[in-house]
This record gives sequence, structure tokens and C-alpha cells, in this order.
Amino acid sequence: MQMNPQILDFLLSILLTISGLIIGVLFGMLKAKARAERQKDKAIENGMRCLLREKIIEICDRCLERGFVRIHSLESLGDLFEQYKALGGNGTAAKLIEDVKKLQVKEGGKIIIGDNSGFNGVYIYCSLAVNNGVEQPYMHYVGGEMTVQAIHDMHNNDKKSNYNGIAYNAYVDLDGTIYWGRGLEYQGGGTLSSLGLNPIAFQIVANGNFNRRTMPEAQKNAIIRLARDVAEYYGITNIKGHREVGDTDCPGRNYPLDEIRNAILAKEEQAMPDDFQVRNFVNRMYVNVLDRTPDRQGYSDWVNALMTRAVTPKEAAYGICFSNEELLKREATEEFVDELYRGLLGRKMDAAARDTWIGGLYKNLSREDVFNGITDSEEFKAIEKQMGF
Repeated sequence: MQMNPQILDFLLSILLTISGLIIGVLFGMLKAKARAERQKDKAIENGMRCLLREKIIEICDRCLERGFVRIHSLESLGDLFEQYKALGGNGTAAKLIEDVKKLQVKEGGKIIIGDNSGFNGVYIYCSLAVNNGVEQPYMHYVGGEMTVQAIHDMHNNDKKSNYNGIAYNAYVDLDGTIYWGRGLEYQGGGTLSSLGLNPIAFQIVANGNFNRRTMPEAQKNAIIRLARDVAEYYGITNIKGHREVGDTDCPGRNYPLDEIRNAILAKEEQAMPDDFQVRNFVNRMYVNVLDRTPDRQGYSDWVNALMTRAVTPKEAAYGICFSNEELLKREATEEFVDELYRGLLGRKMDAAARDTWIGGLYKNLSREDVFNGITDSEEFKAIEKQMGF
């Protein structure tokens, strides 16, 4: 029996309609599932980025707190940051890692000697005597021109003297680059051993032969800066050249020993802050941030604190900007930023600032972030300098 063509067409049209509906439903379900999977993947990605960021910050904080970084920590930070960066991270973590890279690097009994621009250095593979305190920095010279690596190799190969690697605590190159040798943590070795001075000495060697040449200003200033920090750290008031304690001409006839020693031990007289500028700053903060003329007691307290350097201008400004009085005003975002500009910088907020700070506050910045951004700017630092800070 042959089916009526009209009935057949009708059945086919129904079948096609049902198939289309089924396909549409299935496609919608697949699309919804794919969207859900993408959202899930995004959530996992964000979570992984947060976990990596927290781990990076944890390692960096630990290294910065103790003042050095171990090799395995540096390697871990590199691996973690590569993953973090691949997930779209950067910002604070990158800055912290750069700060960690400036630290002395060591691993167990090893020390890496390298400048602050990287970690290409030399290794000391030995157990070094721990430095229990420094009483005097001693100045040496190389007696020629040798890199820190060359000195390390020379000392490491000198089996008779048993230096076990570079004997100096620090090396200063002709261009003023400072390299840590045994650093603050370990005793120097070598030239002062026979005098029994290694346990109390911080030994700084300058590259160059200062019987034949004069010292470049960059090198001299770097030695002053380094030795001054060591002297202040240990409370030292006595700086000596090697020739002053041993039978030697080290650190050389042309080594500016007296000039360096006087510069290290000189106490800089701090000028008083500018009274007019300080008073103007405090008054401006009250008028623009707190929207009132200063009360006598509060005004006097802030001025005295600044004039005696008990607080910095940034600390005083923070005390006013985040005081209970200011917080209770519950100001709108734009009004808050405008008050910071008028109070901290003495001017109106410009268009660029509006885009940066107000836009940032509506995204992920806190009000303290905005305050720190303004007070860390070169413009605010110039105002601090005008006040004598």
C-alpha cells in the first residue's frame, strides 16, 4: 500500500521540526555547559593566581626580614613567578622579587658574591667563622687591578694560607660598585690573621694600586657609604688602614685614608625644619582636609612634632587624613581625592589625577593606596624638602 504523498510530507516536516528542537536544546545545553566550564576554569585560574601571589609574598617577606636569600628560595621564586605571570599576575609580586634580588645570596656554608644588579658571582664552599661583632673597619687595596672573581680565585687557590676563598668582607671596584665578600655575618681571613684581628675586623678592599694612582671619586664615595653603614651598625668610632696595624704600605700612599675616615665618622648637623613652611603645611591640611581652621592645641602639637622631627610630613598628614574626625565625615570618593590634593600638594586635582586615583578607587585601590601614591610622588617629596625634610 502506497502512502499518500501529502501525509508523507507532513510526517517528514514534523520529524524535521522535532529534530531541530532536539538539536537546539542539545546545543543550548552544551553551550551552557561550556560557559559553566569557562567560569569554573576562570575561578580556578583566579584562585591559583591568588595562591601563587600569597606564596611569593610569603617567601619574599621572609627573605627581606632576615636580610639575605638562599639559593633554593631564589629558584622557587623564579618558578612561582613564571606560573603567576602566565596567569596574568604581576604588580606587587614583581616589585618584591626585585627587592629580594638585591639581597646577599647564600646557601648553607656557601656565599654568592655579586653586585645588586644580578647574581653572577663566586661561591665560597667552606664553613666560615661566624662574625660575633666588629670593632673596627680596616682598609686594604688590591695592589693592582683585579676583579672580585680574580681575588676569590687567587685566595681559593692559595692552599698555604688556607684562605678558603675571598678573605675580605667587601670589595669596592673603581666605578664604585660594591660587592659583598664574607659580608657582615662571617669573619674576614688572611692578612690580619697573624695580628689576631680577624674576629673584630670588617675588611674592605679597594680595587687598584694606590701607590701608583689616585682613587676615583665614585670608588671613594662608595667606600665612605659602605664603611659609614658598618660603623653606625656596630657603633664604631675607630677606622684604620692596614698599614696602621701591620708592617705594610697597604692601602697605599695615595689612598685617601684620612679623608675617608673623617667622612665616615663626621656627624652631620641636621638643620632645623623651616618654621614658616611647616606651619603653612599644617594649616593647609586642617583647612582643606578637615574643612576648618586649626584649633590651638592640635595645631601646636603637629607643628612641634614636625619641628622636632618626631614625625615626618607624611606621618603628620596621615594622622590628619585618617583621623576619626576626618573618617566620620564619610566623604564621597572625588571629594576625598580633591581634599588630598589641596592639602598635601596645595593645588587642585588635575584631569590625569582624576583618571588615575578616582578611577582606581572605583576599581581596586583603597584610600590609603591613594594617600601613599600622592605622598610618595616627586611633587610631595619636593614639598617635604622645602620644609627641611
